[in-house]
Amino acid sequence: MSTTVKWILGILAALIVLSAIAGAAYLIFTRWQPANWMMAPRAFQPWDSPREYDRKDLPRGMPFRDMPMHRYWNLPFWGVIGFLPFRLLGWLFSPALLFLALIAVAAYFIGRGSRKPAAAPPAPQPAPARACPACSRPVQADWSHCPYCGSALE
Repeated sequence: MSTTVKWILGILAALIVLSAIAGAAYLIFTRWQPANWMMAPRAFQPWDSPREYDRKDLPRGMPFRDMPMHRYWNLPFWGVIGFLPFRLLGWLFSPALLFLALIAVAAYFIGRGSRKPAAAPPAPQPAPARACPACSRPVQADWSHCPYCGSALE
């Protein structure tokens, strides 16, 4: 396994551990809070009855009423980035995916740039030149006599 792959796997493992720690912290600190705005009390709506309007949430100074279903139903990591397919980690998941994508792209370009170029195929060896048996000078293959010494070539 190359050093680059080991670094990428180490960084990925560190990100997973950090995400788990952030998720555990989120679960601890939001234990008694609503999972998202849909589970929280909401402001008065025109279709609510006057009786509902009379109930006031005094600390906030605004008329509120409770959602009739699943009050404080704590689903971890929901509702922060909406109804996206990858909403498990809320605010942390999208930047983590972006960061991992950037690391993957950088690793790809670094790996592509550090590859050794393929070795060029060796140049074809020239055919051994024919030599004159008498004077040892080079002669062409289709000659019948040596142009230098005039001896017959085999």
